[in-house]
Formats: sequence, C-alpha cells, structure tokens
Amino acid sequence: MKRFLFIVAILMLFSGCGAPRKHAVARYDFGAAPQAIKAVLPVKLQLLPVSAPHWINSDSINYRLAYRQGNQIAAYTESAWIAPPAEFIALRLHSASPDHFLAAGNFSARAPCTLQFGLETFEQVFDTPDTSRARVTLHVMLSGRKSRELVAQADMHSTVAAATPDARGGSAALAAASDASVQQTLLWLQQVFDAKSDEGRKHIAMCGGEP
Repeated sequence: MKRFLFIVAILMLFSGCGAPRKHAVARYDFGAAPQAIKAVLPVKLQLLPVSAPHWINSDSINYRLAYRQGNQIAAYTESAWIAPPAEFIALRLHSASPDHFLAAGNFSARAPCTLQFGLETFEQVFDTPDTSRARVTLHVMLSGRKSRELVAQADMHSTVAAATPDARGGSAALAAASDASVQQTLLWLQQVFDAKSDEGRKHIAMCGGEP
C-alpha cells in the first residue's frame, strides 16, 4: 500500500511539472490625461462615438514587424487593453473640453453641428527587433446635425517612439500618439472657428455660435 501511494505521488509530481502554466494577462489603459491645451470654442459640438475597424477596436495590442513582413499584423498574447482604444480616445476628447463637446447621448442639449472621429491607424511598428514606434491616425469630420452637410474635415497623424520594444512600451507610445492627435484636433478646431477670419465666422454661424 505504501509503495502504491509513493508511485501515485511521483506520477502527480511529474504531471504537475509537465502541465502548461497560464500567465496572467497584463492589462493597459492610457494612464492619466496629460496637462493639455483646453479647447476654447465659440460653439458647442455634439461628439459622436469614435468609430474604428474591428481589428483596431478590440482589446488586442497590435504590432507590425516592418523589418520582416510589413503586411502582417500580430497581437501580444499576454498583454491587452482594458477597453477598446476608441473608448479611450472618446474619453480624452470629452475631458479636453467638457463644456464644448457634448456627449453623443446627451439629447437634452443637442448642438447644431456634430464632431465625428474615425480611428484609422493604431499600431506599434517595429523597424528593427529593438526599435519600434506607435502610429495613430484620426480622421475628423465636422458636419451639420440635421442637414449632414460637411463643414470641415482633416486627418491627424501622430508618431511616437516606444521606450521599450514590448507591450509596455508600445501601449505607452500609443497613448502618447493618441494624445498628440487629440491636441492636433483641438488646434484645428480653433482654426476652423477662428472669429478673425471670414471662413471662421461662417463656420461659427453654421454651428450656432456668436460670430
């Protein structure tokens, strides 16, 4: 009996050693919002949900090995976002100017113009095994809410070098590139609604502000 128990214990020990271990998934977000330029606009804009392709708008942290096969996208297996990137960007936009960017569901205070964002690029690109950069592209469209007439549009491109060639460095660089794109958007909106120009005054009148 003792010999039988000994054999069972040995078998359990070896089966435990051979079993694959599950690693905990590291979860990332954008971190604290930076001290950024606040958007001071003469109008209020309805902020629509940020759209993105399904391969971007998931919890996967994607990367591209440009030095090996530039047309292939991969994702880290032990790291992920806590929410889709589009949600982080929407939060950044709203926090940048809560008095001027009305939430999409705020139907009690609808604005004459809508602001819509398309997240078109969001990836970590490896140029060598040890160096990578984050690339973010936002397509911004300002439109009339009822008429759907396009008032203005622009693309915001941002690239930030990653401090480390891994998910930790990539997620931090993607957050920084996203913040840079948001800042570009705020500066662009201030130009669109510049009361000193004829075009700016036209845009202000179209979106219900005081020129």
